[in-house]
Amino acid sequence: MIGRVVTVAEVLPELIADREFYATSGGGITISGGEPLLQPWFTAELAEACRAEGLDVALDTSGYGAPEHLETLAQRCSRALFDVKSLDADRHKAGTGVELAPILANLRLLVALLGAERVVLRHPLIPGFNDRPEDFEALSCLAAELGLGVEVLPYHRLGTGKHEAIGEPAQERNPDPELAKAEAKRLVERLSSSGLTCRVS
Repeated sequence: MIGRVVTVAEVLPELIADREFYATSGGGITISGGEPLLQPWFTAELAEACRAEGLDVALDTSGYGAPEHLETLAQRCSRALFDVKSLDADRHKAGTGVELAPILANLRLLVALLGAERVVLRHPLIPGFNDRPEDFEALSCLAAELGLGVEVLPYHRLGTGKHEAIGEPAQERNPDPELAKAEAKRLVERLSSSGLTCRVS
């Protein structure tokens, strides 16, 4: 679907076609992006249509968007995956270009709307950016405070093509996927030892 403008009516049949797989796997539809909060009305309509077909819907978000849009989507999704790139406000701003505070406010809003058991805190592990001991401590404290499970996402190079597509040089951080997975496993062990529920995704 990359590069095409589509309607919910066009997308829905493709999702329904996998209904048997969802039923046997216990899964459903995950609406991600990009960022779903940047297309809230399309996302809300798609989620509503999926629910009308009896499909479970999850929202995968960075949390950067208007709180009222997040609330609209939370009413139509049964669970959420919430990515937090960094809990250091300065690093977050430098690395993502946006402030951390509204993202954390939206995380707390989402937990209040869905319940902690339906929200997973996701941490994309980025070498040299959010892999310091203090980063892990902040992540552990936030997850414990809100009662959230944690998924650690090993660093990968799938975004390289996106950089090339918009004419920007790709940043080479850790080209070895096995090292990235090993780092992620070490972080999961560390977080698990503090009593959190976590896994490598």
